[in-house]
Amino acid sequence: AVAVALWAGYTGAESGWVLPVLLAALALFFVTQRVTAVSGETLLISVLCCGYILGNRGFAHLNLGGLFVGELVLAACAALLLMHVPQMRQLPVRVDALLWWVVAFVGIGLLRLLPDLKPHGWTAVRDFAMVYYALFFVLAQPMARHAQSLRFFETALRVAFALLPLGYAAFKFAEPFLLEHVTLGGAPLIYYKGDQVAAFLGVGSLYFTFRFWRTQSVLSLLLAAVLLLMMLHASMRAALLAYACATAVALLAGRWRLLQFQATVCAIGLAGALF
Repeated sequence: AVAVALWAGYTGAESGWVLPVLLAALALFFVTQRVTAVSGETLLISVLCCGYILGNRGFAHLNLGGLFVGELVLAACAALLLMHVPQMRQLPVRVDALLWWVVAFVGIGLLRLLPDLKPHGWTAVRDFAMVYYALFFVLAQPMARHAQSLRFFETALRVAFALLPLGYAAFKFAEPFLLEHVTLGGAPLIYYKGDQVAAFLGVGSLYFTFRFWRTQSVLSLLLAAVLLLMMLHASMRAALLAYACATAVALLAGRWRLLQFQATVCAIGLAGALF
């Protein structure tokens, strides 16, 4: 282990950060998996989601050989799932109407991709990421069936969403410092882009709202309100439209209390802005 560490340090000093970071990540991955007893897919997806939430566009643009971190995790999770399939007593995917909607979405996207390959080449494949990332829906299903893995994933999301207001505020106040000094391989590790961070603020607010109804946690209610106010302050139309659509789905499911919560938070925010 000492020899590997020394070799990694020497290689990193001579040729860059890639190998030492990969070795450290692998070591942390195996140690965490052994300690927590959750699946490898759970760890990878949890780290990816936390990175997207807290690092935003900076984290999303981390890449290795031109492959973004999301694509690398997608490939790694697919490989791990294929390794586990022979040991499973049931299909890794639950076949239901929701799955067929996801399959239809990917299929339509694939039909759109084929005619774009010739004129646009690799750019068309890169843009297709917004379609093939839907495969995470399939890869995450075994995690959702394993109680311990699901608890780990939800805890990771809860911590990330709770830290998001602090991260966003820190970026607003210290953007030049973070872009210059908090980097990996010369690229910023944290870079908040308006529409993306607004979307995560909205998702976080919905998450803590539903969690409050389930647990009656006052902290969850406060975090839901703070995240909603920050999303409204960001004033990004795409995020607001997505939040409105999610609200409509919740109302159709009979969650009318969500509308009451939103009206109360908006009234408090308006009063604070006026007075």
